Amino acid sequence: MADINGTELFYESDQSTYHYLSVQYWDDKLHEQVQQKLFFENSGMVGEDKGREGDIHSEVPWYPIIEKKGANAPPPGDTITMGMKNKLTSSGVVGTSTLKGSEQNLSWRYLQVKVELWREGLADKGILGRLRSRYSIEAESNDTLGDWLANKKDYDVFYTIYNGWSYAVITNSLKSAVTHPNWIYPRGITAVTSIDQSHLMTASHIRRCKTYARVNNWNPAFTSRGKEYFVLIMHPYQRQMLGDDSEYHDDLQQAIAAGNDHPIFTSALGLYYGVLLYEHDEVQTNSTVDTVKESIFLGGHAVARAQVIDEFKERDEDDYGNLKGVAVGGIWGCRRADWAPIAGSGSNINQSSAIVPTYFETI
Repeated sequence: MADINGTELFYESDQSTYHYLSVQYWDDKLHEQVQQKLFFENSGMVGEDKGREGDIHSEVPWYPIIEKKGANAPPPGDTITMGMKNKLTSSGVVGTSTLKGSEQNLSWRYLQVKVELWREGLADKGILGRLRSRYSIEAESNDTLGDWLANKKDYDVFYTIYNGWSYAVITNSLKSAVTHPNWIYPRGITAVTSIDQSHLMTASHIRRCKTYARVNNWNPAFTSRGKEYFVLIMHPYQRQMLGDDSEYHDDLQQAIAAGNDHPIFTSALGLYYGVLLYEHDEVQTNSTVDTVKESIFLGGHAVARAQVIDEFKERDEDDYGNLKGVAVGGIWGCRRADWAPIAGSGSNINQSSAIVPTYFETI
């Protein structure tokens, strides 16, 4: 039970309205409407870019879903380029055949991540407004802006998976949105417009996702004790539909890798057929069919995030110290892992994420 106390006669209810001569009762603690702070960070899906696919000899090789590339002293420029070396696909020579003249050349792909500045700020109403408020405007402003930045970073990852580039990059017309190349449709259909009430999120559909990843040579999001795990992020409505599936209930694996305390396991809602299940309300509704939610299926290295300058705060004062403001922001960018060929010919490849559209009903 929170302590309740009377406020002063004068208080500020928002930035533009004052109420006078009205005794009010206020809880001593403020409550916040926050969904999940740093969902991807707290779920163990973010890791530093080390330029490798993971150590296969390690007991727990890890393939982070989101690779961070930072720069403490970045050179001038708004683009960070990452390279990827292709595997050899030739058969080689056998026996006494001559190798000289039959050697292969290294081939490469690249991924560019553009960065942009994001900022937000709060300003108070001056000394009198600060005196009228029961709470510390400065402290609450810092906390609110911190939450805003955390939520924007999470939102930007979802936005990037759907659109290819960060929200700020597309909004500023630096790049155009690119439809995701990989879609895992329910059995028997090949278009979102064909999805109806019979195409729900089911155990069978999750198995289709896992099969898709295996036949397309995806790296897993995580491996433990010789087993590979992928990630499915559903909208809460889709998770509700899955909960009504009898086959899912019959086969559900209640225990998640007993003894494994990595956040990617401990933060999951459940595990089915090697797929770790999550839910988040940033999973979007299809722009054409408003009864379809687009879940996200993820393997390793699905998104690259470039952090050029860490978050910063500015404090400005004017009117002889009467007015105060605080700002928060950062320069970063995300890019879906659509690797382009160095030679400039051929198609981009994406072997780490897919959109999984299914029908949903509201509650």
